[in-house]
Amino acid sequence: MYRIILMQALFALTFPLGKLGLQYMSPLVLTGIRMLIAGAIMLLYSWYKKRPMAIPRADWWLFAKTSVFYVYLAFVPELWALEHMSSLKNNMLWSSFPFVSALLSYFLLAERLTAKQWFGMVVGLAGMVPIILVNNTQEFAAQGFACGEFLYVSWPEVMMAVAVTSTAYAWFLIKDLMHKGYSLTLINGVCMFIGGALSLLTRLLLFDTVTPWYTDFGAALFYALCLVVVSNIIGYSLYGYLTHHYSLTFLSLSGFLCPLFGMLFAKLFFNEQIPALYLGATLCIGLGLFLFYKDELGTKVNPGS
Repeated sequence: MYRIILMQALFALTFPLGKLGLQYMSPLVLTGIRMLIAGAIMLLYSWYKKRPMAIPRADWWLFAKTSVFYVYLAFVPELWALEHMSSLKNNMLWSSFPFVSALLSYFLLAERLTAKQWFGMVVGLAGMVPIILVNNTQEFAAQGFACGEFLYVSWPEVMMAVAVTSTAYAWFLIKDLMHKGYSLTLINGVCMFIGGALSLLTRLLLFDTVTPWYTDFGAALFYALCLVVVSNIIGYSLYGYLTHHYSLTFLSLSGFLCPLFGMLFAKLFFNEQIPALYLGATLCIGLGLFLFYKDELGTKVNPGS
């Protein structure tokens, strides 16, 4: 159990690390540097393990599409949003990921959802409303649009919706690649490398000769490497290990721990005030996750583990 807690703590740590890294470089540059390094490491690991690395031409398009949704349209919008909102809010909005994945499964794969799952999803997504209600001055500066009289949706929140939806959709593509026999390490390596290259290419094509790519190369590289080690290497490896000992359902349910660690790190790193609404929202999200996965929690350990 302590490994699950550690994994969620590591994933929560990526939000303040990303916020700190953005002080020295743009979202495009941070995504590019981080993903190029992480992708290269994973490709080298696949080569070291002598795993098949040849990709038939017929699968190039699937890898390219996965790279766009899994990295480019996930991390660039997320980091742009992180520039304009607190690390804790960014963390909590990511908690909608299991519900967005379920909705995509319903519409794309025609998977049936029980009445209890629909109720759990409504409860969990309702927990997002208090989070959206709390807007800081940076979000207002980024502007947005009103959804009714009381609910104001900022562009950073829209970008987070893009990031979460893109990541959820990318996992459908990743499953297709895994069914074709590719290892998750190779998929991550190829997609992260391509996504990182796309991010830096986009920065280059902006023809912005005024804004520097980074303000402090040492600090920029330090935070990029921290994210690679904490998330891409340790976090993903730990998640892969845990999938052999716990069901994916149980791991998804443990996601409610991430915002709790987010509150701790927001206080430690930035001395952020924790809005009371966030505490209620976290309980609502946790309850929604429990209701959604309750019927699938009959067994915690995967068969054959």
